[in-house]
Amino acid sequence: DVIPVELLSRSEISVVQVDLPSDVRLDQDFDVRVVLNYETGETSPDPNQTTSGLLRLIQRAGVQTTSSVSDREERITLRPGKNVVTFRQKLVNPGLHTLRAVFTPDGNDFNQNNNEASAFTHIRGKASVLLIEDGSHLGEFATLVDRLRQEDFEVYTTTTAAPFSSLADLM
Repeated sequence: DVIPVELLSRSEISVVQVDLPSDVRLDQDFDVRVVLNYETGETSPDPNQTTSGLLRLIQRAGVQTTSSVSDREERITLRPGKNVVTFRQKLVNPGLHTLRAVFTPDGNDFNQNNNEASAFTHIRGKASVLLIEDGSHLGEFATLVDRLRQEDFEVYTTTTAAPFSSLADLM
């Protein structure tokens, strides 16, 4: 015997992706595009049927949990199918940044576990130079250091007498 099971149509909203450049200069404006998909649950959806909710863009600087967090939010209306929302962003701290988009619908959503997505970007700071001086001739390159700083380079100096065991020690 076969017993047909009637399925109820269910509305489904998902954040498909967060799209942003992987590498950005310090103080440069860039676009963050959040792609959302809205399925009405009907076989032939009415293109005028919409749903709305709150889209939050959460930015976290660094990889530490104690790092700074900033939020932007916007009330949006979704039409059936793919929807793209663009945020204009400028980050002022160099380093790795995580941007996470979270959508909270006003109405029903079958599965809210897929209502967020995130992406990463690296914000480049000033150009920097590491100068390792011979410990017995300190200051020999002072003119070079001054010229580099005049050209807006960050200059870090150390000596051959300072121990280091890896590249990370020099950064």
